[in-house]
Amino acid sequence: AFNEEIYDHMDRMSYEERKKIRWGGIYTASTGIREHIKSLKIKDPLILLPPPSYYQRFGQSISIPEPVVFYYYSGIKTTTVDAKDKYKANCCIIFEGRNFVFEKLKDSADVARVLNIYKSVAK
Repeated sequence: AFNEEIYDHMDRMSYEERKKIRWGGIYTASTGIREHIKSLKIKDPLILLPPPSYYQRFGQSISIPEPVVFYYYSGIKTTTVDAKDKYKANCCIIFEGRNFVFEKLKDSADVARVLNIYKSVAK
């Protein structure tokens, strides 16, 4: 109820904390990805995102928002396997070992290789 929540919210008054409360895990994941991209020093990142079936194949219930929402939360541009600009991606998310990791992409041949991985694994 409102009366119970107000005291909890009063302890979290910074703008960033309120955004985390309001938008939850998707916002936190988006900003976490942004910080990771910054640490990798990728200039003008355009992240190629796998289709949801790719995440599900590895038993993950990750939900990365659509590109416009991801950009709103993080300021980082993303693209999808169905988008026209997918071959302009310079990094991607891929499953490696036991985790999802970022991989830098050098050219359209790298993008094509990752698209084939997404396609073959997501079946």
